[in-house]
Amino acid sequence: MSSVQLLILLCSALYVHKVEMSRASASDEEQVASMTQLLAPNIGSEAYRKRATAQLQLEREIGLVLIGSNRMTLVAQSIRKLSDAMNLTSEDKEQQDNLINSGIGGAVDLFNGGHSMDACVLATHLKLDRHENDDRDLKDKVLKNASMRNMEPNRRTNRFNMVSSRKNPIWPWNCHNFDMDVAEIADWTDLPKEMQTRMQARWKEVRQHDTNIEKMHRLDCLKNTLGIGGETKFWKIFPLRKDNLSDRKTLIHEILGIAWSTTMAIDDELDDNVPRSVNPVSEGVRQHKTGMLSNVVRGQGSDDPAVEDWISGALVNMKPVISGPSGHTLRFLNHWAWVRREAREANKSMVGYPSLADARLLMMANMMPPKNHHSYHEIMTASIGITDGLEELDYHDTADYTDLRKGTELGRELFGNMNFSQHLFDTPLERIDVIWTDKPDFKIETTPELVKKLLQYGSNFEMVRYVLRKAGSHVTK
Repeated sequence: MSSVQLLILLCSALYVHKVEMSRASASDEEQVASMTQLLAPNIGSEAYRKRATAQLQLEREIGLVLIGSNRMTLVAQSIRKLSDAMNLTSEDKEQQDNLINSGIGGAVDLFNGGHSMDACVLATHLKLDRHENDDRDLKDKVLKNASMRNMEPNRRTNRFNMVSSRKNPIWPWNCHNFDMDVAEIADWTDLPKEMQTRMQARWKEVRQHDTNIEKMHRLDCLKNTLGIGGETKFWKIFPLRKDNLSDRKTLIHEILGIAWSTTMAIDDELDDNVPRSVNPVSEGVRQHKTGMLSNVVRGQGSDDPAVEDWISGALVNMKPVISGPSGHTLRFLNHWAWVRREAREANKSMVGYPSLADARLLMMANMMPPKNHHSYHEIMTASIGITDGLEELDYHDTADYTDLRKGTELGRELFGNMNFSQHLFDTPLERIDVIWTDKPDFKIETTPELVKKLLQYGSNFEMVRYVLRKAGSHVTK
């Protein structure tokens, strides 16, 4: 038997095992992990939830186009170089282990000296987030001028957190609490149902391993709980750590690994040689955590009307939400606007400097589905009013996605023929992330190419068959 035939057999066995396990364990109370991308199903009407879930599938397709664009990688590389972020400082290197172990996109490639799109975005973020850009006095001044109290004077003091436009929901400073850590939710009934399902599914896996039981017994809230591994219902365990936020974070994030990605769109990670062992969920999914599974969007803030105003705008425009307006987008684009302004004032040629609109597309490539850190609406609203003195970003068509084509030649090139009005209204929520609306078109002419694709799609039997058909007998025999 050839190595390729063995790999095909293993993929088939994996699929059969997956089906049999789901049949054996699935019930009304214990479901396999839901794959829907809308983590706030309790927000809005049924019509909104249906439309927003379908829109998020479209955003996934938009994200895949951006990830697969070589020109987007060139934009990321140019911004990194022109931001003087090619070399890592000791301050950056101190974060290396934490960034890699936390599954931050691009971290492995960056610290291996690579120049992938996510690595270059991360390098630029490390540069702009350095202590040299902290300005506590500026934050205090901006909030005072806006008649707002500085509730946390030592938090989010980076100067690129400032917002100039009142149309931007983050105005006047990136200090609003649009979302909350999922571990901060103390009552089971307050969790979105999808998160309940995901926690239950993860609990079924981790409770059977002695090392996880040992970790749980080290927590103050669980150290005296006998037979914890025998409890099949996680909702019965959940209240035991109600009054201890630190224990909740350890249980939810470290032991259950609830924030780790479950999406199977991994082509770019394979190209970057990202280790397939970081994500505890599976080696066949993206090897990083996501904002979608780390946070829950708040519906309102009793002390901050900006929270309800922003979520109301998302509901009116039927746009999906993941984790609130993107502070990463705000800082990155503010920084790039500053770099462009400084270059122009120094009479440098602006040839080769990506536009602000192209830089905003880069933020989408870096964070939108399938990477699942922020939605389109969260990135667009966070960019409103950012300017380098000549170009100013706005969000004109809030009800659709046509702004992708405006003000940027690259956007018109990538999305000129995309039908933004095509939605998958009838797609079951549990399958939203694994449905192929249009199977990817690729050529497989060598055995290594076939092996790569089988490793990528090995748990999806439909895709395995598709890959084998694309390869043909001259490769598989």
